[in-house]
Amino acid sequence: MTTLFDAFISYGRADSKAFAQTLQARLTQQGFNVWFDFNDIPLAVDFQNQIDDGIEKASYYSAPRV
Repeated sequence: MTTLFDAFISYGRADSKAFAQTLQARLTQQGFNVWFDFNDIPLAVDFQNQIDDGIEKASYYSAPRV
């Protein structure tokens, strides 16, 4: 069974890392299941595929219309 997450957090700049970590901690404290790329993407993998997978597993994901 696929795990669905309530939120997906990805950050792209070093100066936003602290904010992303604080956001993840606060959401987790509130009981949300959070997929956070800082914790959940292993080193030396295709980051874009991992990020796409995290987005698709979010419970509120809506695929773009083509």
